[in-house]
Amino acid sequence: MASKTQLGLFNQILNLPEVIIKNYQFIDSFGWLLIVEKKEKKSTCPNCGCLSERLHQNYRDLVRDLSIMEQDVYLRVNRRQFKCDRCQKPFYEEFDFVKKTRVYTERFGEKIIAEVVESDLKNVAQRNGLSENEVKTILKEKFSEFKTYKSRKFKQLGIDKIAWVKEKKKYANTKYSKYCVLKNKKDLNN
Repeated sequence: MASKTQLGLFNQILNLPEVIIKNYQFIDSFGWLLIVEKKEKKSTCPNCGCLSERLHQNYRDLVRDLSIMEQDVYLRVNRRQFKCDRCQKPFYEEFDFVKKTRVYTERFGEKIIAEVVESDLKNVAQRNGLSENEVKTILKEKFSEFKTYKSRKFKQLGIDKIAWVKEKKKYANTKYSKYCVLKNKKDLNN
């Protein structure tokens, strides 16, 4: 069993204020396994808004997080299911750092997106011990955040007019034509 000092140190390193580490283990060729659960013993029912502390069941999800000391980190998240006293419906507690059906933390997903923007899928997958399909899945799940991500490499993005028929030089008219990269200056008047 880990001492309070060791757990306190891991809580500071993990830096997830809504949870506490109950225990940890280092497994060769796997990395750090941290057992975490929410600090609060109560949770708010999403159906009626009533605060409940009546525990119904425990579910433990394995979630990938950022590496510590170049070792992979996995969180075994105890996602408790409560039963509401008022509406009698069961519900799961929510976490800010991981969505309900995801197997990675929000910050791990953001790291993967930032790496893909600066590199490519194959290298990002190799560096993080993931398959290319897992990286693609992360990109799909976090696509809305990916669209707003701005890389420091890009200063300006230019868009050519779209050619409907290339040989006949017929171009699509866009409402963003003043922002397009144009072939001739006379095209600005069109």
